[in-house]
Amino acid sequence: KLRNMLDGSSFPFTISIDDPAGNSWIEPSPRDHAGKYTRREYLRTREQNEALGLEDGKAQRDGTGAPDTEIRPEYKATQMTPAMPDGGVNNVDADDEIVENRVYSFPATCPGCMKPCDTNMKMVNIPHFKQVVVMSTVCDHCGYRSNEIKTGGEIPEKGCRITMSVERPEDLARDILKSESCRLICPGLELDVQPGTVGGRFTTIEEKLSAVHTDQKHLEQKNHELVTAYEEKSRSQQQIQKLYQSLKSQVMASHVQTAASDDAENTLQTVTGSRLIDRLGTSRAPQSQYAQFSAGHRGAEQIHSRQRSSGSGGITAQYSGPAG
Repeated sequence: KLRNMLDGSSFPFTISIDDPAGNSWIEPSPRDHAGKYTRREYLRTREQNEALGLEDGKAQRDGTGAPDTEIRPEYKATQMTPAMPDGGVNNVDADDEIVENRVYSFPATCPGCMKPCDTNMKMVNIPHFKQVVVMSTVCDHCGYRSNEIKTGGEIPEKGCRITMSVERPEDLARDILKSESCRLICPGLELDVQPGTVGGRFTTIEEKLSAVHTDQKHLEQKNHELVTAYEEKSRSQQQIQKLYQSLKSQVMASHVQTAASDDAENTLQTVTGSRLIDRLGTSRAPQSQYAQFSAGHRGAEQIHSRQRSSGSGGITAQYSGPAG
C-alpha cells in the first residue's frame, strides 16, 4: 500500500505532523486549495512542557527529586570508558558564533564501535521557516553513518499541528522538516510514529515515506528469527487447539453413546402383547414394539404404558426392583 502511494496510484492520502515544540514544518504552496493544507498552533500542556524540559517535573516541584549539581558537586562523570578523544579535528570555538552554511567538525565517539570519530555540523536556513542544524557522523572504523536535524534558536511559545492532503505527484516532492519531538501520522497507512522514535529529518514527503518503508523492511530482516519463532509457536498453538477440540468432540460423542447404550442396570424395556420384560437384554423385540427408558441406579422404577387397541384402552403398571 505504501508503494502504491509512492507510485501515485493511491491518491489522495493525508499526512499529518504534530509537534509540541513547534519546530516541524511542511512546505506550503500558493496553489493549495482550501482544506488541502492546514496549520494550527496550540498552547502546550504541562506534561508537554515537562517532556520538552521547559518545566520542572513533579519530583522537582515536590522536592523529592535529586538535588541540583551545584549543591552536590560530586555528581560528575569521571573515568569514563572509553574516554572522549583529546585530539582530532575541532574548528568550533566556544566564543565564536555559528556561521550559516559553514561546516564545523568536532570529535565524538561512534555509538557502534565506541571508537573516536568526527561529527560534522552545518547551520542551514529554511526559507519561510527558521534555521536548523544538520549533523552528520561517519565512522571510518566500522562504517557507521547517521544524519540528524537539530532545530536552532529558542523553542516557540506554541506547538503546531500541520495536516496536508497529498493529491498529486508534485506534492510528494514537498520539503518536510520533522523534529525529534514530532509525531507523524498517515491514516491511509495506519502509520503513527511517536515522538522520540526517530531523530529529526529534513527531507521530502516521498523520501520520508520511503524511509519508513525501508525501516520496516530492516526491522523485519533484523527480527526474522523472532518472527519465524513466533509463527512456529502460533502454528503449534493452533495444532494443540485443534487436537483439543477433536478430543473434546470424541469425549462428548463417547458420553452420548454411553448414555444411549443398553445397560442392564440402567435400562428397562417394555413390550406390548404377551412378551415379557427382558431386563438383561438377552432377547430383542422389533424397535416398533418396545421403547427404552433410562432408569438410573435407583432401586425401583415405575413405567406406565398406555396400550392402544380397538377396544377400551388400559394402563399397565410394571415394577422392576432388585432381585430378591
